[in-house]
Amino acid sequence: MNDGTTKRETAIHEAGHTVVSVALGWYPIEVTLLEGAHDWGGRLNVESGPGGVRVNRYDPKEDRFYRRDDATLAKMHARRRDRDEATITAAGVEAEMLFLPDALCPRGSTGDYYRIQDLAARHCRSEDARREYEDRAHRRAEKLLRVPKHWRAVLTLAEALMERETIPADDATAIIRAATGARPRNEQRIGAFALELEEVSA
Repeated sequence: MNDGTTKRETAIHEAGHTVVSVALGWYPIEVTLLEGAHDWGGRLNVESGPGGVRVNRYDPKEDRFYRRDDATLAKMHARRRDRDEATITAAGVEAEMLFLPDALCPRGSTGDYYRIQDLAARHCRSEDARREYEDRAHRRAEKLLRVPKHWRAVLTLAEALMERETIPADDATAIIRAATGARPRNEQRIGAFALELEEVSA
């Protein structure tokens, strides 16, 4: 059998992913702990949120607004979606580091690291820019997790994961709402909703 410490670290990791995804307006579908032969793993299924991109652009020279063309809007939405995905992906290891600050190397997930690198390569040409993109994702995730009510939600959700091992969307968002005191937004969705959690700047 796997030891409880490893299971708890994995629960913290997956709870970090989940709380940050909700804070950024994404919709968790299911979060699960998976027991392997020698280790614990986890999985978060999540849908991206609508994102917030300004449709109109202000031209100071003519003192008027122009509507951005569809191609530009699509590119901006994709850039924001990928930025948020990188932040959510980084949140697992950042949650582990907050939970075990004296650990020399958090367990993390190789897949998480590779995914952030892929997203950085999609948007950045130079090695320095890619490294900054990756670092920014980790800084943004850490900033969200250090908000006291967010960290309280991580610990509460991790405890529930330790006990149940699989938590569906409604239960995950209800646990986060109870831990943060946040009210659900008026989203016309079935089985999931966004919460009014602490926002973080780009």
